[in-house]
Amino acid sequence: MKRKSNIIFNIICLFILLSTTIFLVIMWNKIPSVVVTHYDFMGHADGFGKKSSILLSPIMAWVIFISITVLSLFPSILNTGVKITEENRDRVYGVILNMLNILKTVIVFVFCYITVCSALEYRLPGWLTVVEIIAIFGTIIVSIVKLYKVR
Repeated sequence: MKRKSNIIFNIICLFILLSTTIFLVIMWNKIPSVVVTHYDFMGHADGFGKKSSILLSPIMAWVIFISITVLSLFPSILNTGVKITEENRDRVYGVILNMLNILKTVIVFVFCYITVCSALEYRLPGWLTVVEIIAIFGTIIVSIVKLYKVR
């Protein structure tokens, strides 16, 4: 059940992950010894730690990418909330897989963006949290509506 959009989302995720990983390798000696480890809702730094703590976000992004990608290979184990029949299987799984790929891309982007901002000592934009929440919950809500339309 390969859809072109899902392949595109995976390519985008891999590009973001590889770019962030390469960025960290290249910039490692220029990253300060103390980095931001937490930002508040408005993007202000409110937690600090060792330089090595900056690795947690990209590692989590890789784990999320790999986990959701593997999970996407077995859509039949997912709880879709609708009864799966022979007639609706492809449509329902298509909606679910699209939702997972969009969510995966948003989460990977945010984790990697935070990593780069921490490494470069940038303040996060105040709108990031709002956009992230809208993107995540908007994707879920739109997907649920689509799911009930295609069942």
